[in-house]
Amino acid sequence: MEKKFINSILFFIISCSMFAANLTRDNYYVKVDGTGDGSSWENAMSAKDFATALSTKSTLKSEVTFHLADGVYHPMYDPYPEEHEGYSNEELFKAFYVQTPINIIGGYSPDPTDGEVANPSIYSSVISGDMLMDNNEYDRSVNRSDDIYNLFVIDLKAKAQCTFSGITFAWTQGRRAGDDGAFKMGGLDGYNGKIGAILNLDKCTFKFLSGTFSTASIDYDEVYAHNCTFYNSSGNFYYLNKGIAESCTFDNSNSMLSSKELTIQNCTFYETPIALSVHDDVVFHNNTVVINLEGGNISNTLDISNFEEGEPSISLIGNIFVCSVRYSSDDNRRPFVSRYNLYREVNDELAEKISFDDDYVTTSLEEIFEKDWENKPQLANNGGFTKTIKVISDKLSKSNNYRSIHFDRTNKTTVDKDQRGVARFTKTCMGSYEKRDTSICAQSDTITVGNTFFEKTYNKIGVYKVYEVLPNVDGYDSVSIHTLYVLPSKDRHVFYVKTNGTGDGSSWDKAMSPEDFASRFYLSQTIDTFHLAAGTYYPIDLESTNERVYYRTLPFALIGGYRKDITDEKENPDPTQYETILSVDFNKDNTYNDNILTNIEDDELVILSYGATKAGDIL
Repeated sequence: MEKKFINSILFFIISCSMFAANLTRDNYYVKVDGTGDGSSWENAMSAKDFATALSTKSTLKSEVTFHLADGVYHPMYDPYPEEHEGYSNEELFKAFYVQTPINIIGGYSPDPTDGEVANPSIYSSVISGDMLMDNNEYDRSVNRSDDIYNLFVIDLKAKAQCTFSGITFAWTQGRRAGDDGAFKMGGLDGYNGKIGAILNLDKCTFKFLSGTFSTASIDYDEVYAHNCTFYNSSGNFYYLNKGIAESCTFDNSNSMLSSKELTIQNCTFYETPIALSVHDDVVFHNNTVVINLEGGNISNTLDISNFEEGEPSISLIGNIFVCSVRYSSDDNRRPFVSRYNLYREVNDELAEKISFDDDYVTTSLEEIFEKDWENKPQLANNGGFTKTIKVISDKLSKSNNYRSIHFDRTNKTTVDKDQRGVARFTKTCMGSYEKRDTSICAQSDTITVGNTFFEKTYNKIGVYKVYEVLPNVDGYDSVSIHTLYVLPSKDRHVFYVKTNGTGDGSSWDKAMSPEDFASRFYLSQTIDTFHLAAGTYYPIDLESTNERVYYRTLPFALIGGYRKDITDEKENPDPTQYETILSVDFNKDNTYNDNILTNIEDDELVILSYGATKAGDIL
């Protein structure tokens, strides 16, 4: 018994020391309840071992990748405990520690198998600062005292890139201004202060954070976010050396957008007051900004301030601003470009800068969005990773002269896809959501019966719709709708028709059907004679125009009054005994009493239409 106990202790020490040593693999797999060494999903390491690996207790191989299964992960160690010794809340300084370039990929299922592809649209790999997991998502102020200050401390020895994909970052609390957030990269305490980190973020979600990048360094740190969602967080893209957000959604967040070089394009800002502080070049292109629009009232704004020395430039192109946009500067001579924007409301200083030939200010912008019962545009999953506000019209209303919201691309914007990843057109929709997926054109084509069109042989005359999808060099598809006219051959000009015919019309015994008669009557390219046995004949809608009429462009002869069961082509017609009727009473409910025709409301107005393209007699 004693020997087994000692062996158990040795095994525990050995298993723990494995994560206190160097981690030399390129890839590690992590599950909340894992028990292995992380070499595969079957042998996934635990959440605790993952926290140990990202601490000062271990040394990681450069560029190592951690794959996280669905679940919640917490840091367990303070990277700098000696600095926080004696604090009453020293537990709140726990954070994942990054000292070498790493990659963290989340969004795998709870019990993944080898080869599984991450799907963060379905599965959530959450890195959380809610240590007791007792927070209230409906009331951000409840149970926050146990939340940690930072999720990650980035302390690289040389400037390098760390990549996070498919991760949800949640719950941090504020300690003091500028010293909290999901990522601690530089800032007041000098971590990484003169080196700089590069964060590459893809399909990540940030929610309930007191700050996102609020401790970054404006001289060194860079953040590149693609397809990310920032929900109920603050300090987004604040105080960076360089920041780029593409195809991101900022929902109910207090967004401070401030950096030396800042690019925000193809994004949606929803219920998100924005303070855009210009330190250097700012690119704000093809974004949709909807802030507190209820009953036509706007209570929050996009504030653009420009007070830096030198000549920082501002470029606003292709945006929809359903908010009040205010601009202020101590020097109006600084470069400012505003083109193809739709403004809901502007202040006087901005009005002096924009050109109303390129831009448009209207009070009815909200009419181009889908709205719910509150008459308010809503975020929804419209086909991409991030939620967007769906555009339902590419034109403004009659009161705004049906102004188009599609404009030519310019060389000042690099946006070529919407937030769903669908390629934009040469004429692109302003805002973050392109209304149309494909371009559609129509054309007409003709062939003779028996011939082939797009690898299909047509053995029956008629009018067909053929859809051709053409890949475009710009990355999107165009659809060409071909109206294909399959014309009859010109080998015969005399035809025989019966109400129960099934033949080719070459004789009474091979009489054609009423449908084939209607098609040939319309599509024939020769002067024809049609012999019709007794019965009632109805036109058909060949062009799908909801109009059923016998239509003809060439001279013709229609001869009726033959016996219903006639077989001899030499027999003469006798219309006094045998009645051949062309009718548009499709419901067969007309009555004629006392010189009054009834039940005609559902009938067509015309039975036969003749638009002559060649002179000749009609018999």
